[in-house]
Amino acid sequence: MNSSIEHNPVIEGHPWKRAVSWIAFLSLFFLLTYSFTNWFASRRADVPSIAFGWERRVPFLPWTIVPYWSIDVLYPISLLMASTRLELDRQARRLFAAQLISVFCFLLFPLRCVFERPETSSAFGWLFRVLFGFDRPFNEAPSLHVSLAVVLWIFFSARLQGFRRNAMRAWLVLVIISTMTTHQHQFIDLPTGILAGLLAVALVPDDAALRVRTQRLRRAAFYLSGSVLLAAIVIKFAGSAAQAR
Repeated sequence: MNSSIEHNPVIEGHPWKRAVSWIAFLSLFFLLTYSFTNWFASRRADVPSIAFGWERRVPFLPWTIVPYWSIDVLYPISLLMASTRLELDRQARRLFAAQLISVFCFLLFPLRCVFERPETSSAFGWLFRVLFGFDRPFNEAPSLHVSLAVVLWIFFSARLQGFRRNAMRAWLVLVIISTMTTHQHQFIDLPTGILAGLLAVALVPDDAALRVRTQRLRRAAFYLSGSVLLAAIVIKFAGSAAQAR
């Protein structure tokens, strides 16, 4: 009886130390890989862009740098909120999977952002200067911001109720929109980011009861990934052919 109590995940102590360890590991992984993929793309002379004409009319809204940066706060909060080791490891692995998928795509199909980033002298200028200090116009599709927002949406939706849940969802939608209003991403980066986030969740399912649903989601994500990849290849080579003429 004592052994069953010791292994009961409901009454185990809050895994604070493990959460801090996960935060440290994931932060280091992000800094190293994100910087490397930026550097890798910058060394290439033929990094393409995928953008629609209407995107040039997307307004630059300096204040949206706040929701854009907030992902860096919500990310560790989700890990600290996990009340059991099982919940914590599942959330951490989903975040890790989202980063791993994005990094793989950044290396395999690097893209360049065509937005012109204006100088910002407003109260939000400092946040932009810090961002531009380490970020470059690469690491575009899928948007890591968007994929992480999807993982956070699912996590917080399961743990918050009523107004707090709706407020969190609205804020995460704003985070996704801010990727364009800060002129950090093109539109193609948003749906591919959502796809990457859903794929990360599918790769780390909740429990056996969701296995069937997860298998369906994996298949859907696989087919959608293939479609997006094929479309990107067609667009890239169509543009190259047009330039050759």
